[in-house]
Amino acid sequence: MIIKIALLQLKRNWKYSSLIVSNLFIGMLSFVLLVSIKDSVLESVYESSKNYLGADISLYSRQKIDEIHLKKTEELLPSNFKKTQLKEMYTMVKGDQKSRLCLLVAFEMGYPFYGDFKLQNKGVLKGESYKSILNEDKVWVYPEVLKQL
Repeated sequence: MIIKIALLQLKRNWKYSSLIVSNLFIGMLSFVLLVSIKDSVLESVYESSKNYLGADISLYSRQKIDEIHLKKTEELLPSNFKKTQLKEMYTMVKGDQKSRLCLLVAFEMGYPFYGDFKLQNKGVLKGESYKSILNEDKVWVYPEVLKQL
């Protein structure tokens, strides 16, 4: 009986019913699109995050990290983990006539664990291929910094 009344009302108010059905369809479609976009963004960020960071985790501090804290952190990690240090500081760089405040980054052999270096003259350096360049007394500079100096 209730189903007959509902179908009768749908037939009588077909404009209103079609409006409700179309709104429900648009809402469900929007929800599905939003979920799929969220999933693809999360997957993309997850895949590229190791390349951006260069490692699985990073321990960062503006001050020197005490040995006690380093040992506590190392106890939480698996016994066969690899580590390397990367040090950053701001410094003034002088060109022919100008000087600029720049971020100076120094890293040890083995960095990065993931990803690669893209150099203008040497191309893409992956894995162990950049170790010979690290032994040279040279500095890698972003092209934008060179233009400013």
